[in-house]
Amino acid sequence: MSAPLVSTVVLTRDRPESLRRCLDSLRANAYRPFEIVVVDNGSEAGRRKARNWLADWGPEPPLKHIECPPDGFAALRQRGYENAEGEFVVSLDDDCEAAEDLIKRVVERFEAEPDIGMIGGRLENVGFAGAERFKGRGRLGVNGRYEPVEDPADAEVFGSANQSVRRRAFDQAGGYDPYFSDGMEEADLALSLRAAGWRLVYDPAVRVKHVHQPQRFRNRWRNLHRMRLYLFLKHRPPRGAGWFRFAADEAGLLWRELRALWPGRPRGRQGGLVKRMLRPWAWLAVELWKLLATRVAIPWIAFGARRAALRGRR
Repeated sequence: MSAPLVSTVVLTRDRPESLRRCLDSLRANAYRPFEIVVVDNGSEAGRRKARNWLADWGPEPPLKHIECPPDGFAALRQRGYENAEGEFVVSLDDDCEAAEDLIKRVVERFEAEPDIGMIGGRLENVGFAGAERFKGRGRLGVNGRYEPVEDPADAEVFGSANQSVRRRAFDQAGGYDPYFSDGMEEADLALSLRAAGWRLVYDPAVRVKHVHQPQRFRNRWRNLHRMRLYLFLKHRPPRGAGWFRFAADEAGLLWRELRALWPGRPRGRQGGLVKRMLRPWAWLAVELWKLLATRVAIPWIAFGARRAALRGRR
């Protein structure tokens, strides 16, 4: 019986040297057959350099280089999966270096336990401080806030820097939700797999070295709170009195953000007394509207549209 094909999908942007270390670590894996799919998120710096050495990559293992215009995380990862042909798909980022037996370990675990849909591997985080030392395994906290956990037994989602998925499970869960353009797409996939009846496991033998580097993806944190809220409404919608706790927590977050913004309010000295008094309050009203729109209205509209679409399929 022939060994199953494994695909490794690597997202990258403007980090050619880091990407090269990642791909060299994958090539050092003895397992065959496997392929590498590189999804480039609109790189600018170092694009020509990366193209040159990728063109000289050679036949083994096969490598596909997909250049995309800047896009959201979920859409990029989905593009990688659509171009992958393996029965099992290993997801990495370009700031990772895989252990020499990573692919072999993934295949052994998937084949030994057919009910596993996702394997979260061990991330050896270098350069991360505090709770971020446990980055890559976490759980959903209050109103969907992601909380890294030290004990893998407490984890319910795993990070995309070392995440392996069975293709059949991925297809059954519906793939990546394109709404998650600025983060949380891996948590959404993990929770969707659980909802579809697949088991998720943490395997410390599936190892990746994860080196902290400045974030180069576009708009990485701009809409993270919007992603968080949509994730919560999609997978953990409040029931009954839970809506009051949900609203109180969100109101508290809004208040803290407004207090943080207040020192930067306009302090113009021109105009009459009424204008000078109204100017900061008009600014505050605009900021409050922006926060309410991004934190509450947009995720709720998206959630309602998704729920209506699901009802229409039935």
